[in-house]
Amino acid sequence: MAADQGGPNANGANAQPVSREKILHALASLMANKDAAYVAGVRSRAAKGNLQIKGQSITEDIVDEALTRLPKAEEKPKPAVEVTPAATGARWTPSSASIASIVSKALMECEDAEQYMERIKVVGESKVPVLPKPDVTTTPTGEFLCAEEWAETVARMVNRKDGRVYVRLQNYSGWVSSRSRNDYNKVVLDVEEGRPSLEPGSAQVIATSRAMRLLPHMTQDGYQTSNTSGTKVRRFRTTVMAPILQSAD
Repeated sequence: MAADQGGPNANGANAQPVSREKILHALASLMANKDAAYVAGVRSRAAKGNLQIKGQSITEDIVDEALTRLPKAEEKPKPAVEVTPAATGARWTPSSASIASIVSKALMECEDAEQYMERIKVVGESKVPVLPKPDVTTTPTGEFLCAEEWAETVARMVNRKDGRVYVRLQNYSGWVSSRSRNDYNKVVLDVEEGRPSLEPGSAQVIATSRAMRLLPHMTQDGYQTSNTSGTKVRRFRTTVMAPILQSAD
C-alpha cells in the first residue's frame, strides 16, 4: 500500500509565520511613492486593528517602523561636502516623512479633516490665535499668527456647528480659523493669489445661507455684534401642527 502523502491540511500545518523583517519590507514597498493621505489611511487601519498581512495583524508601531525605512530606499548619493542650512542661513524644512507624520496626526485629531497643503496669510492687523482643536470655543494654545504672516498648512476641515473653516498648521501644534473668533463676518486668512479659495463651496453655502441673513450675528460669547441683521425678532403662533426642520429648506 502506498504511503500516506498527507491531506489538504499538511501544508497549512507546516506554514511558518511571516518574519517581522519581511512584513516591514512589504509595508515599505506598499507605502513607497504614496502621498501623505494614503500613508495616514494605512496607519489608521493599523490603529483600528483592521490591517493584516498573510493573516498576521499589523500594529501601528510596525507601520511607523516601516515609515522610517522609506527615506533609505529613496536616498541619493550625497556630495563630498554637504552645506548645512545653518551655514547658509536657509530655513529648515521638515522631510517628507515628517510631513507625513504631521498630516497623519492632523487626520487623527479630526475625523472630518482632509489633506490640504497650501500657504496661507493673515489678512488684517489682528493676530490669529492657534487652537488645539478645530473649535472656536476651545482655549487657544498661546501661539499666534501675526499680521501679514505666511504659514504652511497640512489639513482642512469645515465645522458644521459654527460654519468656520479650520486649517491645521505645519509648523505650529494646532489649528487656526479662517474667520475671526469674535466676528464671524470677518475673514482673517487667505491663500496665495491664483489658488482656489480657502473656504470650500460647502462653507460658503453656510456663510451665505438664508438663515444666516435673517438671524442676528452673535459673538462666541453670545453678544450681538454691531453688524446685525435688519430682521427684527418676532413671536408667532401656528394654527396647525408644523414639523421642525433640521435646515431652512
